[in-house]
Amino acid sequence: MIFLDINTFYGPKSGGNKTFYNAKIDYFLKRPEDTYFLVYPGKGFKRERKGDNVTLVEFYGKPLGGISKGYRLMLDYPRIWRLLRKLRPDVVETGDPYLSALFSTIAPMGARTVRSSFYHADSI
Repeated sequence: MIFLDINTFYGPKSGGNKTFYNAKIDYFLKRPEDTYFLVYPGKGFKRERKGDNVTLVEFYGKPLGGISKGYRLMLDYPRIWRLLRKLRPDVVETGDPYLSALFSTIAPMGARTVRSSFYHADSI
């Protein structure tokens, strides 16, 4: 199965979220029958292979600043849209109260794609 995880709370400086996603990455590295992509906002476009079946993809995001230091608002939605069309993932998971939840409901995916959106904070 192909899993695509779109999350604006993952990043090199994020705290508990980084810990959670690193554990998730480790989980998928032990499951070679599955493919896992984690999409998150950063300074620009970057693709990092963690293993044969795990890829981290950074898209441009604007720094939020203030109390949200280290976090960014993902803005490169056309490129993410193209990635969704290319991968045609079996599972799409989004995990924030911002725009990424949009991709769990209207993104062009296969008819059998499972879509999930969850966030643990108050919505904007």
